[in-house]
Amino acid sequence: MTDAPSLESPCALLGGGRISIIWARERCGLDSCMVSLRARASRTRPPSMSVAPAVLAAFGLDPASVVTVSPLISGGGIVTGALLRSDAQKWALKGYTTGAARERLAMAHALEARLAAAGFPVAALHAAPGGDTIVRVGPAWYALHDWVDGRHLSVLDRDGVTEAGPRLVGQLGSLIATLHTTSSRIPFDGVPEDPDRLLRAPRATLRHVRWSRRRWLSGWQRLRLKPGKSAFDWWVLDILPEIAQRADAFAETSIAARVHPWEIGLIHNDVNWENLVLDEQLGVRAVIDFDNVVRAPWVLEVGAAAVVLVGSAPDKVEEFVSAYEDVVGHDLDRDLVRLGMELKCVRSLATSIAAHLDGRVDPGRIAPWCHDLHDSLRALDRA
Repeated sequence: MTDAPSLESPCALLGGGRISIIWARERCGLDSCMVSLRARASRTRPPSMSVAPAVLAAFGLDPASVVTVSPLISGGGIVTGALLRSDAQKWALKGYTTGAARERLAMAHALEARLAAAGFPVAALHAAPGGDTIVRVGPAWYALHDWVDGRHLSVLDRDGVTEAGPRLVGQLGSLIATLHTTSSRIPFDGVPEDPDRLLRAPRATLRHVRWSRRRWLSGWQRLRLKPGKSAFDWWVLDILPEIAQRADAFAETSIAARVHPWEIGLIHNDVNWENLVLDEQLGVRAVIDFDNVVRAPWVLEVGAAAVVLVGSAPDKVEEFVSAYEDVVGHDLDRDLVRLGMELKCVRSLATSIAAHLDGRVDPGRIAPWCHDLHDSLRALDRA
């Protein structure tokens, strides 16, 4: 997550559910964005500055102490929240608009609190005077974290940093293992999670791309008819049938017989370089953005984290997984690790393509990410 330059008028920053990108083009140089940005899937809502004072007051903070307000922009160019600065401190503020997002946020905060208590590097959560870490103001719920300064890398930096710091691969594997072992200590007495749930996610995402109930034309049809297609548009049209076929295959696959109940727990569900805050020596200062926490087989996240953080090269993947196993104390099914790697590539390609077709991302920002995911899939096919 990166913060863009502050606006001269914070009140002009964010308003309602849509955000004009005029300020983005002028202030952040996103010239390729030609449509309005929308809050991601209506789950995460950039906080309107008209409610920011009430939100800060609900957390027991003095709204008058905030000096500047800046948008938080994801690697895809989506505004996901606001960075608030006072003379002495910085905070990341996010809003959520659905009950499902509120429930997921409660799970995320339970995991973050347990991780923080164990000394795992996460951004500190702020609690309201009554102890709640989620406050409701108007129709939305809000969460506030301390801002963690540091470096954010991208997938384009991956090969360089893992070669320059040969111990980094193992350290990242150990980091994910520590996250999972800490997660395993959170009591759970609910309905057992379906271990195949994540396998069905890509097909569900692509259904919205291929068919639309709200518009005459689906996103895929609109792209086919779009005049003046970019190189990335043509690339999406070229690979979409393949990704849809892979998504269908995942949806018909079951790992339920291969995963024990004790191998399922809360996962971050979005481990990537953007969600790691690093110091100058590439040490991890914080793992951030737990918004997508779900209960799922940990082995799937091991594969997902491996393919994003260290790539698809077999030697690096093996080093990553071996370091994970050293911490958790048991061996992983390598076939399931590989399944997790492939699933991550297909899931992220599906969500990125859907966001591109909806005009919610900057194509110039997500194209390198999508190309890397597809290259990783092809490399796994050849392995």
